[in-house]
Amino acid sequence: MEKELISQNWNIVSEVELVYKSKVKASQRPQLKRVADVAEFLRQNWDKNRIELQEQFKVILMNRNHRVLAIYEASTGGVAGSEINLYGGVENECQQPDYFAQPPKR
Repeated sequence: MEKELISQNWNIVSEVELVYKSKVKASQRPQLKRVADVAEFLRQNWDKNRIELQEQFKVILMNRNHRVLAIYEASTGGVAGSEINLYGGVENECQQPDYFAQPPKR
């Protein structure tokens, strides 16, 4: 029994794009102006069944008016800790800043 080899062109692929569009008006989003507001917001949005079981690292995405856009769970670890790579993800877009670089000459 012979197997037929199917010739495939791997250079032609489809592109997938993920788009987020919120249906919530900006005025209806929670506004976090104080540290106490942030703590209360996180308590309300944390999974209480996992809070003592696993370490989690979450990021609150906010606009310039301190309104919450989203909560991003960046990492979930074990009992002892959760690792996060601040410059990970898409390496070309997330680059480590050079704090000691000389300013460009004019």
